Amino acid sequence: MAYTDKANVLAIGTGEISTGAKVATGLELEATWTAQFVSLEGTCKITQAADTVNKVKIDQSDAAIGVTRVKGEITVEFDLPNTAASMWEKFYNEASGTDAMYAATAGKTVTGILLTAKDISDMLKIKMKKGGQTYIFPNLDWGSAFKKDSETNPACFTISCTVLGTVAGTAPDMIIVTDQDGSAA
Repeated sequence: MAYTDKANVLAIGTGEISTGAKVATGLELEATWTAQFVSLEGTCKITQAADTVNKVKIDQSDAAIGVTRVKGEITVEFDLPNTAASMWEKFYNEASGTDAMYAATAGKTVTGILLTAKDISDMLKIKMKKGGQTYIFPNLDWGSAFKKDSETNPACFTISCTVLGTVAGTAPDMIIVTDQDGSAA
């Protein structure tokens, strides 16, 4: 994953990834979280794009008389080294009847996938291995890709999520949890 010069890195490193069903606002910390994976070392990154600034000017002056600012999108990215059937099923829609279709392949696991977008509505929790923070994202647009970018790197899933706003304008879009002693929650 490459850095972009217009993104602010909020967190980077290795993350313990958990998912959970959406819950009512204010109950995210008490949600039932399922530990799913650990990212490849150093690939978990939370970034925020640069703000968009619109300047309001009048005809006779080059100086702005006002400014409106829109915060940049927050993106969460991480690589997962596990390519087991359960991973394909988590991030891709399955073709029906694959087991029966390939029943003669004794001793092998066959997973038939469709290359269509899968709607994943889970919340995301990332506990950074270093740094002391746990990040919770109640509302995301999940994206995934499968890749093997060199002979020495393992095949992996690259997960890229865009943090979305919550329906209630007063609910948090991102929650950061740090214990009082500075260690991760």
